[in-house]
Amino acid sequence: MAETRIYPAYTLNLSLFQDEAVTQVGTARMKEPFAVATTASMGAGLPKMPWYGTGDAYVRETRQKLEALRQKLRKEEAAARYGVRDAWFRLDRAAREEALYAGKVVGLSRAALDVATRGYEAGDVMFADVIGSYMGWLRAHLAAARKRADLGVAWAELAEAVGADFRGQNSEDRGQ
Repeated sequence: MAETRIYPAYTLNLSLFQDEAVTQVGTARMKEPFAVATTASMGAGLPKMPWYGTGDAYVRETRQKLEALRQKLRKEEAAARYGVRDAWFRLDRAAREEALYAGKVVGLSRAALDVATRGYEAGDVMFADVIGSYMGWLRAHLAAARKRADLGVAWAELAEAVGADFRGQNSEDRGQ
């Protein structure tokens, strides 16, 4: 807006002003060629348009501020993209780890506990080994629960990074 006030728009009109040279000269002139009275804002020796061009610095400053805001916007967009990508990576890793612990690790620790229990019943394994395998099975269950919790945290981080709420979706859509 300030630019259009200072600089006239480009135009092909070659005669925007009437040629009044004939009506301003001679004894039959209809109009005075120069102003007869001097206004207070344009005293003797003062420029006709004293504030012309003073908006240039303002326009430059506004352009710089606008470019700085655009740069800040680009920076925030890049940070948002990085945040979403990082949250998606964490969610993917948490889902894979939860599936691994729920599907394999807990089952293998249960199988190890069963083998140790059968060995103890047969008299081939000491009681301390049975307790150790039972502790391993409990640790595997605890780790599986921790991985489920990590998966929920990863979903919450992704929802925060995206700015959307995923609570309305069912668990099959989320990979749980």
